[in-house]
Amino acid sequence: VATGSLPFGVAVNTVTNKAYVANYGSNTLTVINGATGATKTVSLAPYAEPSFIAVDESLTRVYVSMHKDGQLVVIDGTTDAVVAAAWVGTGAFGVAADPVLHRVYIGCRDNRLIRVFDGTTNTVRWGDTIYPGGEPFALATDPVIRRLYAVFAPEGEQPDRTLVYRLDPNGT
Repeated sequence: VATGSLPFGVAVNTVTNKAYVANYGSNTLTVINGATGATKTVSLAPYAEPSFIAVDESLTRVYVSMHKDGQLVVIDGTTDAVVAAAWVGTGAFGVAADPVLHRVYIGCRDNRLIRVFDGTTNTVRWGDTIYPGGEPFALATDPVIRRLYAVFAPEGEQPDRTLVYRLDPNGT
């Protein structure tokens, strides 16, 4: 399936049967219909360098980290339209969604932090920021056992470990 320039992150919504591809070089999101293979291109302008994608299936929302602008772009998974964007921190990169509490975690490499975003209100939870002590890269959540996993690079080094955070009932 053809996508945009420099495809990077990919995620799937099993409820809507759509796959999403972040096209780093063309500032677009390719939406692939899993049943037909048909594609749609969604512009993410004015934001640049879409990197990773997370899906909250119960909210039918798609979250795209925009590396260059430090934004988190929110896509309505039903219409595939951009519905919100929020500044989360420079070097926004890895992103993971908790589909139970509707929290989104964004690794901001350049700020060396993990930002927490509330998917129900489309707002940053500034007081819940996590400071791992280096650069967070890829992220994943396990909503069943309440864990956040972050591939991590200690200050000045290459990524060589994974941090594991226990999430409290509020998703922080």
